[in-house]
Order: sequence, then structure tokens, then C-alpha cells
Amino acid sequence: MERILVGTRVLGLDIGHSAIKGVVLDVSFRNWEVLDAFVAPVRRNAASTGADHDTPAQGSTPVDSDSAVGGDQDREAGVSGREEGDDAEPPALDEPTLATLALLAAQGRLQAESIFTNLSLDEVFLTRTTLPFAGAREVEAVIRPQLEGRLPADIDELHIDFSVCGPAPNGENLLYAVAVQPERMGAWLAALDSVGLDPRGVDVAPFPLQTVAAAWTPPAGEAVAWIDIGAHRTGVLVTRDTHAEFAREFIGGGALVTSALAEAFGLALADAEEGKRREARILNAVMPPGEAPAPEAVEISETCRAAVQPLLKQIRRSLQAHASKAASPASRVVLCGGGASLQGLAELVEQQLGVPCETWTPTGPAATPTVQTHGHQLAQALGLALRGVQGLAGSRFNLRRDDFAYTGSYEWLLGRLPALAVAGALIVLATMLLLAGTWTQLQAERRHLDNALEATSTEVFGAPLLVPERIQQRLSQGGGGLQFMPTVSAYDLFLGISSMVGELQSEGTVLEARSVEVDLSRRLFDVRGTAESADAVDRLETALGAHPCLRNLQRQSLQASRDGDGFDFGITGAAGCTRPDDEER
Repeated sequence: MERILVGTRVLGLDIGHSAIKGVVLDVSFRNWEVLDAFVAPVRRNAASTGADHDTPAQGSTPVDSDSAVGGDQDREAGVSGREEGDDAEPPALDEPTLATLALLAAQGRLQAESIFTNLSLDEVFLTRTTLPFAGAREVEAVIRPQLEGRLPADIDELHIDFSVCGPAPNGENLLYAVAVQPERMGAWLAALDSVGLDPRGVDVAPFPLQTVAAAWTPPAGEAVAWIDIGAHRTGVLVTRDTHAEFAREFIGGGALVTSALAEAFGLALADAEEGKRREARILNAVMPPGEAPAPEAVEISETCRAAVQPLLKQIRRSLQAHASKAASPASRVVLCGGGASLQGLAELVEQQLGVPCETWTPTGPAATPTVQTHGHQLAQALGLALRGVQGLAGSRFNLRRDDFAYTGSYEWLLGRLPALAVAGALIVLATMLLLAGTWTQLQAERRHLDNALEATSTEVFGAPLLVPERIQQRLSQGGGGLQFMPTVSAYDLFLGISSMVGELQSEGTVLEARSVEVDLSRRLFDVRGTAESADAVDRLETALGAHPCLRNLQRQSLQASRDGDGFDFGITGAAGCTRPDDEER
């Protein structure tokens, strides 16, 4: 069963020829409640109705499409569903149907995190067999060889799915398998995608009724025949203890009654359909005393009774086919679908088939006013929506697998695991290369910072210090201790040099300092000017050398001035008062 996230909106969408039915559930772990339910008629004109392949001609007799049930053993069961060579596009999603879906989507009725819908048996090949095991992996390993030669097409050219439905009378496990041509499956999903729908699961009618049966478990061991009567097709599913024992679909449904009423009373099909819904009823064989029906009611009743006889014949054949292979026959019949709306039909089935019959009525969490408004018509849609409830038994069919797997499902991820592994390996390799490049860059930056720290610490402390604790220790000594921090500023030195020049001038030395520069960041000073003689320059150099913060004096120039009056000079040296002792370096 498809697993979905807890706490999501799940839509069960039953797409029929005459109506689209939907049920929206709010699923929370194993609990659920109905949020919305609807039955939207598909508006068709005469041309589109006649062109649809599953619409029988007016007054036609239903034809059994389940040649599968027969043979001496379950393994020899044949095939039902589509005819070989029928390559027409899937009729269930024609223009009127897609237009109705688009309208529902525009109204917000199809909003859900997970959507489950179904294909009719006329879209697929259906067969059944028995196997001594029921594990999904074991079945996967043998299902294609097991079906070889049992389908009217090459097994390698078909899209296959299966559902283990429960124990078989021979002690093995009963398995139903469906096959659909990939191009039809792709076209069907593409049509849904054109109206914004991407179903998580695609079941096969009438198997969603198995999920309904699992949610409303009948008495243990009782076989119940679920009859889903549509407009033009009827599905039969017999369940026992939440397992499916028998399935088939045949042509014929509520449209037989509509056609008969239109012919008997000279009405248009649309008017006959409206009249059937409003007034049609099959009267009981024995009427209560004093309640004689009106002649027109009797005529309507007899017309309806005659119209449903082919339908009853097919139901009887289905029950007989099931009884021939089951441990015990069905002991109850439950009607659902739009065709079950005909009043008196359940009583007629019970009278003619001799089996208790009832029309399905939602109970429990499904017994909301919205669901009860449409009641039995929503059985398939509710069964589809219940696929989102964890732990609930029922149908295991899901044609969204292999090439058509739902994006985000476990199987979809598993199928792309090799590509994901390659992508992951490339990502890991790229990450390692990026980390290697980043590491090399960081190492280069570290070396650059170490060199810068060595140069700066040498400049500040007189020796390279690369250990942070040692640098913190030196800095914590502040302005005292080793006196490694400058004790005077550049401004103080500038004033000191200017004062020396002034003192020499006051002593009679002819001397002028045109430029005095002090750069403590570079620990340099520069004095330039004019003196009357070389002796005056010597006296200035001596005064500068006597200053404790001026060292390593060098005379850069001494030459006669351009005007021939004195000499131009330049004196440079180291500026600063930091001179740590050697042992502290």
C-alpha cells in the first residue's frame, strides 16, 4: 500500500463517463475525517456521447467482458478487459471529462497533497493466478514469467502491476494482475497533467471497493458481492474478510434504463435521465393493500424492470462464477454507483437472485452530511481516498510504478538510486577539491600573517615574537617595566629638535631649519636647512646626538647653497625611546 505523510489532504478521484466523483480526507496517522465530497456530472452533447466507445447503442444488450473467469484451475484463468489490437486513446479522459476536471480544479475542489484515482477494466488487461507465496519481492521475481502467454500481447511490451488479494481455496495465495500498454498509460497521465493533476496512485476499478470493505469489515468469513453500477459499465467485486476473491466488469448500467424510458415515452435522453432520477421506481411484486399505484407509475416500473434484466443476468453469472471457485458463495449483495439510485432495484435483485441485497450507506467517519447527500455514488471515490490511511487493508494496485512511478515515491527514488549515487560521488569529490584548495589558500595566508607578525613584533619589541601569550605578556607591562613603548610622541620630538635649533641660534650660531620631520611609525627623523658654515652643522649634529630619543645620526648632505651664502645640509637618524634589554628579547 502506498505510504503518505501523516496529516495531509488526500483526494480519491473516481473518473467516470457520466460523472466525476471525489472524496477529500484529512488523514492523521490511522485516523481520518471527510473534508469534502462531490459528484460532478460530465456534460456531453449527442455527438460526444455517441463517439465514446464504452457507450453502448440504445437498447443494446450487455456483453460479458470477463472471459477470465473459467478454466479448471486459477492458473488457467483467462484475460478480461481491453480487446487485443485496440489502440485507441483512452476514452475516459475525452474533452468533456477534461473540461469537467478543469472546472473542478478552478473551483478548488481538487486541492490535495495526495491524489488517488483509478482506471476502468476496459483500459487494462486483467488476469488472475495463484502462487505459493505472497511477498512483494518474491512475486516481482516471477510475475512476468508467470503471465507469459496469458495476455494478448508481448509481456515485455506491457506495463504490469499486481495485487495479492488473499488466500485461495487451494491453499495458495490469490493474485490479480493487470497490464496496460505503456503508450496508453502515458497518454492517460499526460491528459491528467494537462489539467494540473499528478496522482500519487492509480488503482484499477472495481478494486477500490476492497478498501471500502476493509474499512467496514463485515462478519468474519462472510462473502459480500459489491456491485458498482455505472452509466455504461458495471463492476463486480466479491470480498471476504477484507480480501478480494473475484473481480470482473461487464458492459451495461444505468444508461439501459435511461434508453428504455426514452424509447417507451418518446423522450430525449436528457429528459429521460432527469425523469429517471426524479420519478423512476421498480414497484414490488406484492403491493401493500390499499396502495394501488397509478397506471403511469406501473408503466414506468415495468419499463425499468425489463431494462435491468440484462444487468441482473450478468450479476447472476458473476455470483455463479464466484461460487464455482470460492469456499462458499456470496451471502450478501451491496449495490453502489450511480445506477444504484434506481428505487426498488435492491429489492428486485434480492427477489430474483435469492440473496439479501442492500444499497450501500456510508457509516462511521464517512457518515457526514456531504457524503450522505451522494451516498452510494461515492463508494469508489471513498475507497481511493482511503488508500492514504496507513495500516488499512485493501487494494494494493498502483500503476504508478517503474517508468510511471510518482516523483517522490520510494520506488521512484530507488529507480534513480544509481544516478543519485553518481551525483553524490561527484558532489563529494568536488567538496574535497574545494576543501583542499581552501586549505592551501589558508596555509598561504597563515604564512603571510606569520611573516607580518614576525616583522611587526621585531619592529615593536626588538625581537620576533610569534606566540600570542608572549605578546600579551609584553603588552601587559604597559609603559613601565622594560619601557618598550615610546615615551615621547612625534610632536614632542619635533618640539625638541626645534628647541635645539633655537638654542644654537641664541648662542650666535647662524643656522636655519627649513624642514623638520619625525615619523615614529618608521622610527625616523629628518632635519634640513641652511647654516653659515660646516662648523654650525657640526654643532647641530652634536646637539641632536645628545638627545636620548635620537640615534644613529647620518649627515645626508652638506654643500654650498645656490646663492653662495652658507651651506645646505640634511641630517637623518633613528627616532624613538624604545631600547629593551637583550635578555628580554
